Amino acid sequence: MGFLASHSSEITIRERLLRLNATNDFLAALSGVPASRLSAAWRGVKPLDGATAERLLTLTAQLGALAEALKPVPVSMTDPTAIRALLESIRINGITNETISGTMTKLFNQ
Repeated sequence: MGFLASHSSEITIRERLLRLNATNDFLAALSGVPASRLSAAWRGVKPLDGATAERLLTLTAQLGALAEALKPVPVSMTDPTAIRALLESIRINGITNETISGTMTKLFNQ
């Protein structure tokens, strides 16, 4: 069994998943990276290649920013199809997290 450097991409991605209450299976379905590949990376058996790590870092950062923008409404990271559609709609319509956050503030008077 291997180990992960404390500042590795794998650690960062895994910590983001934990903060989002998202599973490996969710990330696998959303990203197209097999769950077994993610598991091997988390266990330090086989590090993610640079391109995959960068893609997952970007995706998990997007998910975290979206969850933050939607506060106080919690986002359930259990349906990758719905989250993929939401991210795509946001991208297509040019919606920013600041716009989402501002709307949430207006809705909840916070």
